[in-house]
Amino acid sequence: LHEALARFLDRTRGVTIPRDAWSPARLPRVLPAHLLMRFEITDGDGAVASRGRRLDELERRRGEGDRPAIPESQSPWQEIFRGLVLPFSEGMTLRGADAFRDIANRHTPRDNH
Repeated sequence: LHEALARFLDRTRGVTIPRDAWSPARLPRVLPAHLLMRFEITDGDGAVASRGRRLDELERRRGEGDRPAIPESQSPWQEIFRGLVLPFSEGMTLRGADAFRDIANRHTPRDNH
């Protein structure tokens, strides 16, 4: 995306953007603070635990030990869901579902009607 945007700006506006301009470490030095994204880390009740413009700093300050414990399942369906579905950070899909990707090209689909 960054490269496509840089090519577009160069082609349409004559503005050359160096490749390292998109580096997250460099952005706070070259952009005004109001143009940087603001991050908030909330606790389990939704209260803001910390906030800032640098996600890496917030995560480092927060540390691994401050993560809230995952509560025990409150229903059998929740326990099944947690066991079969990947976490949100990994796409929240069923474990093993990728084995069935493009299955119609490997087998004749059955008639479900």
